[in-house]
Order: sequence, then C-alpha cells, then structure tokens
Amino acid sequence: MIKITVPIAQGLLARAVLTQGPDFIYNPPVNAGERTKNCRNSPNPDAPEDHPMRITGCLVGTALTLHGLTAHTNEYNNNGNVLDFQSRHPEALTEQAAYYFFAAQATQDGGESWGAAYAGAEEQAASLATAERMIAEQLAAGQETKEDTEK
Repeated sequence: MIKITVPIAQGLLARAVLTQGPDFIYNPPVNAGERTKNCRNSPNPDAPEDHPMRITGCLVGTALTLHGLTAHTNEYNNNGNVLDFQSRHPEALTEQAAYYFFAAQATQDGGESWGAAYAGAEEQAASLATAERMIAEQLAAGQETKEDTEK
C-alpha cells in the first residue's frame, strides 16, 4: 500500500468530505451543549439511532478507509487520534500527513462541519508548505555563505 503523504491526504480528505457533504456535523452538541468525547474511526452501533456517529466514522477515519486501511478501526485504534495512530503505524502515513489530518480532526471534534474541518486542514498544509520553503531557503542561504567563506 502507498504511504499517505500530505498530497495524498489532501485528496483523501476531500473525498471523505464528499461522502456526507461539507455541511455534515459529526460531533453535534448533546446534553446542554456538551460534545461526546468518544469519536470513532468507524460507525458506532451503540450511538443513538439518529446520531451522526451511527452513520459513519469520523472524517479522518473515513479518509483512511478510502485509502484501504483497516488498522484504524480495530478496538485498540478506533478511539485514538491520528497522531497516536501514526506513531503506532508509521508505515501507513507520514508525520506531516498525520498533522494535516489532525487539523481536520480537531476542527471536527470541536463540533464544526466537515467542510470547515477540511478548510482547517488546508490551512495547516499551507502553513507547513510555507515553513518548509523558508527552511529550504535558509539552508540554501547558509550553504551559499559557507561556500563564500571557503573561497
């Protein structure tokens, strides 16, 4: 299986949003505004019949399933966050992809729509790309300085 990188994660997350639509809210308020702390990577058969968690897994779980992964749905991984999953399964996705997914996961778990979660992850990706470009420029400038010094 191909390891999930940020570009692959971006495509998977976009496809996952389309499964329920950008306005879908996975974690709506219950009991006077509280949100459940029991998000799952796969549908929860114990959730109330009309609850979104009974319909589908979380956004990131759906994205991982679309990629063909299954390890995230076992009892050990089903309730954890994607950073924990990546640390246990580094062959499945890069650390950068996990942080991209985590941005979506945090937004979703806060009660926002899947469209908002996707937008949050895209902001994370843009920030990461900017940071990587700045580091590359600094490294290149440092290399030029070193070469100038050696002359």
